[in-house]
Amino acid sequence: MQKLIRNRVLLTILLAGFLVRLAFLLVGARVYYANSQANIFTNGDTHSYVLAFTNLLEHGIYTFDFLEPDAAFGRLPGYPFFYGLHYLVFGPQHAAIALACSQVLLDTLSVLLIFLALRRIWPTAHWTPLIGASLYAFYPFTIIWVTIIGTETLATFLILLWLNYLLRMQSTFLYTLGLGLLIAVAFYVREYLGVLLPISIAYLAIKYYTVARPTWLVTTLRMAALVGLGFGLLYVAWPVRNYLSYHRLIWIKPPTAGYANYNVDFASFRSWVHCWTNDEQLWLDKIAKGTGPFDFPAEAFNTPAERQRANYLAARARQCGSSFYLYRTGLYASAQYRNVALMRANQEYQNNCNNEISIGFEQLKTEFVRQHPVRYWTQVPVQNLSKAFFKRSANRISSGGAKQLLISGLFTYRTLLLLLAVVGVLVSYRQRDMLPVVAYFGFMYLFISFVMRNMEMRYLLQADVMSLIPAASALGYWFDRRQATVSQKSELAGA
Repeated sequence: MQKLIRNRVLLTILLAGFLVRLAFLLVGARVYYANSQANIFTNGDTHSYVLAFTNLLEHGIYTFDFLEPDAAFGRLPGYPFFYGLHYLVFGPQHAAIALACSQVLLDTLSVLLIFLALRRIWPTAHWTPLIGASLYAFYPFTIIWVTIIGTETLATFLILLWLNYLLRMQSTFLYTLGLGLLIAVAFYVREYLGVLLPISIAYLAIKYYTVARPTWLVTTLRMAALVGLGFGLLYVAWPVRNYLSYHRLIWIKPPTAGYANYNVDFASFRSWVHCWTNDEQLWLDKIAKGTGPFDFPAEAFNTPAERQRANYLAARARQCGSSFYLYRTGLYASAQYRNVALMRANQEYQNNCNNEISIGFEQLKTEFVRQHPVRYWTQVPVQNLSKAFFKRSANRISSGGAKQLLISGLFTYRTLLLLLAVVGVLVSYRQRDMLPVVAYFGFMYLFISFVMRNMEMRYLLQADVMSLIPAASALGYWFDRRQATVSQKSELAGA
């Protein structure tokens, strides 16, 4: 601890990171979100976190939408309760700004966590931890989230906290139990962080194979059981609550997550579209807001009958799909969400044909996968991976000129860092402590590209943050070797 306090370079980086985030909160957010319908504290998901807590507080029911039964399971309680803590302490009028201030502090602490993780991975390196801290201190794609009531900042902090805790690697009862508890907390904030559980167990098994080979199996099984126990102690409360309160065994959340605008009509349509393209927005607009023909591409069909079936289903979705109705009227927007109940009394919304639409599009998807398995598992995933690595613009930015050029430059910077991370992985191929970093990064990119297929860049935020660690390792490897070379020449010259 004293070494950290005396490290003036690190303290300078931490101060700079804090000031950049504070400046974004005070000034930058209003500039960046100027073209957004939401203010600097909210986005499309905010209302679900806020209402989940306030409905529990005011009505005794944990849900963000009383008219959607699945909304009672749609948000895991981690972030709603994090918001709720600020709501209770600072009141409803100041909860948002208080939470933003907390997220500024958490994201500043993440700069330190990057430094500490790299120092554990490379204990003899001088530049590598400092480079990693610098990369994160000024990383724009985390900074832009510090004001938003959403999971991004907290989830990033928790995954870096997990990495530092994991790299301590002890076989004690409290360590392994605490590791499981920490993973459960992260899971309750973002459910996909549950993958940290198998990654942790695999990492501990690999590490202990090298240091305790005679007792490896017994040690590994004991540690895996304790990590699982720690996770289960917190996790079990969720399915038990769901079963006792609603007589439904929901392990994580239902497919629609309780969002009225993501009902089965929209979910099945998007699942079919993602068989042949990763961009459903064009076709969503055609159905919900368009008036002309749908013009689905020929590659989406095997027979003229399938095209006719798709056109019929799309017409039905436009006519009586409840999700498409909400999309068309704009009532799914968070700023208007409290008015949705008024519109749902409308017969056009109530008399929906969601089941017909869902069954039809699921049949089209099944047929596509059966006829084109190779294309299904390659075309859209490759499109997603290309977007994940080489995206050049932000969806929220519609203006041209200098602002669009700046955004394009930032995404180019992100791409360069990702490519540098690949180099860092190659440099670190013998470093086992890099395994959990690579495992999480690889899982998220492959899972979203191949399985989810709905490529939203914010889903990759924690994976991108983890990629800064091998990126810093690549840069630090060069700087540290160069410094060592210079030192050797100086010693030879002095001799």
